Amino acid sequence: VDGDLLFEKDFLIAKLELKPGMTFDSFLMQKDTSTLKELYQDLGYANVTISNASLQDPDKREIEFKYQIQKGEKVFIGRISYAGNETTRDKVMRRVMTISEGDLYNATAIKHSRRQIMRLGFFERADITDDPGANPALTNLTVRVKERQTGTFQVGAGFSSLENFIATAQISKQNFLGHGQTVSLQATLSSIRSLYTVSFFDPYFLDTSWTLSLDAFNFQQEFNDFSRGSFGGSMAWGYRFTEDLHLSLAYKIEDVDITIRRSVPL
Repeated sequence: VDGDLLFEKDFLIAKLELKPGMTFDSFLMQKDTSTLKELYQDLGYANVTISNASLQDPDKREIEFKYQIQKGEKVFIGRISYAGNETTRDKVMRRVMTISEGDLYNATAIKHSRRQIMRLGFFERADITDDPGANPALTNLTVRVKERQTGTFQVGAGFSSLENFIATAQISKQNFLGHGQTVSLQATLSSIRSLYTVSFFDPYFLDTSWTLSLDAFNFQQEFNDFSRGSFGGSMAWGYRFTEDLHLSLAYKIEDVDITIRRSVPL
């Protein structure tokens, strides 16, 4: 390893998978080139070039291999634009990205941002590409996505010895109106019970790290000598501390009405 070294040479060599004494493997060579390139791009050197040269000794059947690094100048993120999102608002993707306008170029943050966009579940594909502008110190990013269907409609029917005929229906929509929210409606009907529920979930309430969940229900059930009716709802507030840590507090209110059916004497 030679050239514009910002790291200790031993550190860079330790990152390589193609080691002395191994059989030459062009795939590992390309992988090592990408590894070295990403190390420099994470420090803002978006245009770093990694070239390699080899010298083969025909008698010893060995190859002397050298990586030449030219880091270039540091580059910052200029404009981030979005394409392919016909329904989804730009902010839905922007708020999960870990890189933004004005940041120093960082290849790992860009790859992580792509993974975060895919984790939303709204897209079949997402790619982030560089788009250098007139200013060599800035590079623009284009987030190009392909949306998938996020709505579901399900119906079902069946029979049971207790409830006779049972019918169910559910409508659910993720990414409601392109805001990243989820809305669902569900109904279950039979000869002795009926259940209706409405749910709403906003994973980034008012574009913050707070989450909001709302549920409402109406449940009626018939028993041999009484009927039970209830309606109410619940609300849950949560906060996303990190990508993997989310805490929430829920409050539920329910009004229950019991009606006893008195037998009429003969």
